[in-house]
Amino acid sequence: MNYVLLPSYNEEAGLAAILPALTRIAPPGQFRIVVVDDGSRDRTSEVASGFKGPLDLHLIRFEQNRGVSEVFYAGMRHVIEDSRDPDNDVCVVLDADGTQDPLIMLPMIKAVNEQ
Repeated sequence: MNYVLLPSYNEEAGLAAILPALTRIAPPGQFRIVVVDDGSRDRTSEVASGFKGPLDLHLIRFEQNRGVSEVFYAGMRHVIEDSRDPDNDVCVVLDADGTQDPLIMLPMIKAVNEQ
């Protein structure tokens, strides 16, 4: 399984851009998307939840902002606990603000899997 971790704080607009792109390149069954909403005050969680179904998406929501270290801890902990094949699963972290093209992860995942 390939995991995509999207740490998010007030990323309603960013997720509205990156999640549709992930539906085109990250088919369910091969990719699991983990969005960690760090107490956003906008519609971050609602936008993420709208992609459950088209994406294998798991949402972790903090009621109040806890900071980036807690977001990464919760997201990575979820991936570790969810993994069924920890020796072969891959986790990629992308910025939820859309500054990174999600296509960049595909050659990285391929390179990891070829080792």
